[in-house]
Amino acid sequence: SNAGEEGLGGYALLVAGAVLLTAAFLALAAVLAVGAVGRRRTRALALAVVVWFAAVILLDLAALGAASLLRSTAASRLLVLSVIVNPASAVRTGALLGVEGTAAFGPASLALLRFTGGPAGAALALASSVVAWIAVPTLAAARRLSRVDL
Repeated sequence: SNAGEEGLGGYALLVAGAVLLTAAFLALAAVLAVGAVGRRRTRALALAVVVWFAAVILLDLAALGAASLLRSTAASRLLVLSVIVNPASAVRTGALLGVEGTAAFGPASLALLRFTGGPAGAALALASSVVAWIAVPTLAAARRLSRVDL
């Protein structure tokens, strides 16, 4: 049972994941907003919504479609990579693995664990992906903002 005090760690993990995912999308929004300085900001807002939609829905859909055309091993690798490089999927997968353990997805989690070298490797790969999605756009936005004449 994951209720009461037993579920506190899982809840903390979900909150941390939500905070990190929010930070990643805010970093992406910052890059788009800095690019829109002096231009139409509504276009930047619309682009931010498109980027969010693509990360949350379209990338997973494209990966599943492409995987259905590949052989089993290549499909597994593609799906694992798509989870690692997509911040929304990385947080979702990391939270499920953290709360439910290594049996969270059945055979799919085995492919992730095999690809990353086990639970610690999976956690490191997923966390590194999310941190990169926060750090790289934030640094890019700061660099672009330092060059803009406000």
